[in-house]
Amino acid sequence: MQFGWSKPHPNKAMQIADLTQLDKWLRGIHKMGQSPVKKPLNDMSPDETSTVIFALEQMVIKKHKK
Repeated sequence: MQFGWSKPHPNKAMQIADLTQLDKWLRGIHKMGQSPVKKPLNDMSPDETSTVIFALEQMVIKKHKK
């Protein structure tokens, strides 16, 4: 959500995570870059998940430096 991958909640006046955008990034088809681990999130090991989290954090840092 910090990277802007959010959408309106269908029943409430709030934003929720856009899991479609996250899925596209994980599969390497998102315009904002590619995931370092090309697997569904549920199939990743703890080390692979940590790698993905680090990559997402770096994307957010880079975005806010602009």
